[in-house]
Amino acid sequence: MIVDNDVQNQHVYPEYCRVAELMVAAGHRTEVVSPEDLILEGDHLTFDGQKVDLIYLRFCSEPDKSRLVEEQYQHMRKAALANTVILTPHPTELTFTSDKRSME
Repeated sequence: MIVDNDVQNQHVYPEYCRVAELMVAAGHRTEVVSPEDLILEGDHLTFDGQKVDLIYLRFCSEPDKSRLVEEQYQHMRKAALANTVILTPHPTELTFTSDKRSME
């Protein structure tokens, strides 16, 4: 899954869709979704009734969101802490690399 806030209104949405098409062509089920499109069932995330095993986070310019501490991201955080989904980039790494102060 490629996940970003309000994904269909992102200026790079067409690029996300193209990457998804390439992933599908390579045999990987890939969708472009917003966080609220994912459902927590037990400790697994699902989309359209199928388990999600990898999320490519696109909150790069928003370090606070990348840590998944806000209520709207708790389902992704719970699944990640249960080790039922891989988050990439990892939220800790994303928080560090997206913080421009770390470049000083």
